[in-house]
Amino acid sequence: MVIHSFFYGWKGDRLLEILNMKTSDEELHKEAIKILQDDEAVEFARNTAKQTMTKAWRSVEPLLPESDAKEDLYRLTNFLINRSI
Repeated sequence: MVIHSFFYGWKGDRLLEILNMKTSDEELHKEAIKILQDDEAVEFARNTAKQTMTKAWRSVEPLLPESDAKEDLYRLTNFLINRSI
């Protein structure tokens, strides 16, 4: 997300500045998160994860026997990608 924000966002330099501070200042953390959100880096990461999961599932799904474990694995990957944090 940081790389996406740095190269495609308007405040990538500020984001790196904040991260390099290695601070525990909550206001700076909020500013960094806002920069990532404004630069759509979170959405970019989510979409990339969805594409990767879809491609991986297509590869592994035919190899796995039908079972509760297979269904659980599929549900877990979907949950991790689609959860709201």
